[in-house]
Amino acid sequence: MREKCLLHPTGLHPFEKNMTLTLITFWWEWRCESPFWPSNGIAHAQYGYGEISPADLGLPDEIVEKLAQLGRLHDASLNWEYPPDPGPWRQAECDLFNQESKALFQLCRDRLPPHILLIYEHKDLMEDPDLDRYLADPKNFSRERLSLNVYQRFYRFILRAVRARN
Repeated sequence: MREKCLLHPTGLHPFEKNMTLTLITFWWEWRCESPFWPSNGIAHAQYGYGEISPADLGLPDEIVEKLAQLGRLHDASLNWEYPPDPGPWRQAECDLFNQESKALFQLCRDRLPPHILLIYEHKDLMEDPDLDRYLADPKNFSRERLSLNVYQRFYRFILRAVRARN
């Protein structure tokens, strides 16, 4: 059981007092073994604040293994040498991961007890638009940055639009 919240000594947000559902979100994080995260006071009281182990949710071993495989696959989409640079995946690989993630989410949701509401919150992976530039010259790659002049022009444009409305 978690410690009581200072703002809500019951451990629940006031709107959750009559709620009986355990809300868990499904999204992938780097180097995490599970895509399950507690999302309301009931889930926090039951599972804590970090990722929730699939075994703690009572999922079968075959699903636990699929989750582990997809987690490792997700980790492969990041450029671990320098994470802000483009990851190695093309759009086809991103699409395949996104499809597999949604299918596994559905499988997990179907296997969970009815008092657990599982919500898909993972944002679809997409090929980085700078991937080709990065692959052409990884050592000298840098992201394009908007110059101050671009920001100044944008600011002036907004000012003119606001003044025109008044």
